Amino acid sequence: MMKQFFAFCVVAVAVAGCMHMPAHEAAPFEDPNGNFHLRVYVDQMGFDGVPLDVKIWIDGDLAMNRSFSSQRGQHDDRFRFNLPPGTHEIRAKTIKGNAEIARTFEIKDTLFGALYFSPKQKGLPSEFSFSVSNQPIYVMPGQGGV
Repeated sequence: MMKQFFAFCVVAVAVAGCMHMPAHEAAPFEDPNGNFHLRVYVDQMGFDGVPLDVKIWIDGDLAMNRSFSSQRGQHDDRFRFNLPPGTHEIRAKTIKGNAEIARTFEIKDTLFGALYFSPKQKGLPSEFSFSVSNQPIYVMPGQGGV
């Protein structure tokens, strides 16, 4: 009887712990007060609601791992990371979208970055693009900056 009670307690604690897990795990260095503002824009048009996998690494550490799925076909997420001054590398990859990118950028103070995924269209391959600025970046007209 005691073994059954102990097993029940272990399962109850595990289930209760999972109830508070976020939809996607934050990177260990994701910081709401961070100096690197990253805006991730995923255009999923042409995928017809099929989830699109996107992984992003900063300096080799996984910063984001999400599956985007929407009927509207577009996603616009914002992240902030605390990065030390110096040169950093960002890499992004999608297996379903058949695209990847690797770029370096320099942090001196606060920096705004935009990573954009564009699906295959009119004979052009799907691709990522990445840009940085000392000012907020507006990915689409009418949207707030990073």
